[in-house]
Amino acid sequence: MIIIFEDNENTPSSRLLSSCYYGSNIVFSGGASQLSIKIFEKLQKDDVMVFVDVVPNNEYTVSTY
Repeated sequence: MIIIFEDNENTPSSRLLSSCYYGSNIVFSGGASQLSIKIFEKLQKDDVMVFVDVVPNNEYTVSTY
């Protein structure tokens, strides 16, 4: 199973997640605009679980997700 986060891989929380035991199976899309591409790419080979941040009152992110 691959876990995909919509965050950038260079944020402190992303680097922390990458260093955990399951870190080699964690992928970061780099933002909402790349999320669906990354999901479909990884679904070709494995099961996928996706975590996204929803910013309240941000129409773009809500409609994207």
